[in-house]
Amino acid sequence: MKRPKLIGLSYSPWTEKAVWALDHHAIDYAYEPYSPVFGELKLRRLTRRLRGPVTVPIMIADRQVLSDSYDIARYAEAHGGGAPLFGHPDVDGLVKDAERGLVAARAVGLPRLLDSPGALLDVVPRGIRRRLPKGAAKLGAWGIRRTIKKYCVSARSGDEWEAELRGVLDTIRQRLDAAGGTFVLGQLSFADLALAQVVNLALPAERVGRLKIRPASCAAYTVADRSAEYADLAAWRDALYRDHRKLPESPSHPR
Repeated sequence: MKRPKLIGLSYSPWTEKAVWALDHHAIDYAYEPYSPVFGELKLRRLTRRLRGPVTVPIMIADRQVLSDSYDIARYAEAHGGGAPLFGHPDVDGLVKDAERGLVAARAVGLPRLLDSPGALLDVVPRGIRRRLPKGAAKLGAWGIRRTIKKYCVSARSGDEWEAELRGVLDTIRQRLDAAGGTFVLGQLSFADLALAQVVNLALPAERVGRLKIRPASCAAYTVADRSAEYADLAAWRDALYRDHRKLPESPSHPR
């Protein structure tokens, strides 16, 4: 059987939760980095989606194209080993909460990237930055504005997105308090993996496990009062990664 192939972004929390599930279940897969904008045509061919937004991660496995981190995690559970991540009935509801939080955190953070010269360069592939040193920032700004439009960020105000995000962070805190502080459902589940990604985008660190955010982008996404108010969730995220994010040694693993 051919190895599954995952296409993703090394700095994407959506990719990270899929990769974490694959690693947890010891799935042997190949990884292909995705280049936003420039790799979109190939992605459309693979997904057979000629119109509308296309995004990563996607995984090609057993002649299937799985285009959502949830479906990839379900595939991993069905085909791999390790403890189950979907055994609790509340997992799916919390995964939906996590998606709301990620969408809100992205909507708050994307416009802030436009005000950071370093972050504008972060979104441009290194080879293009070398070839177009004077135009790279403009290209980066174009790409970010295109992404803002793609995800309908302007459909709500920044304050509304921030309130949505903080509501999800409050939910994480409440669930942890009710379950003893280590896992949101009392034992490790995909809900923890997904909600940790909300924390990764809302309270970013330059590196957590193998998820890396470049310094300028990390700074642009950081909101000081939010970081102070939810410092306990950053500590929870760090402990979850330290104790439960086992990283396989594989040359094909995303770095």
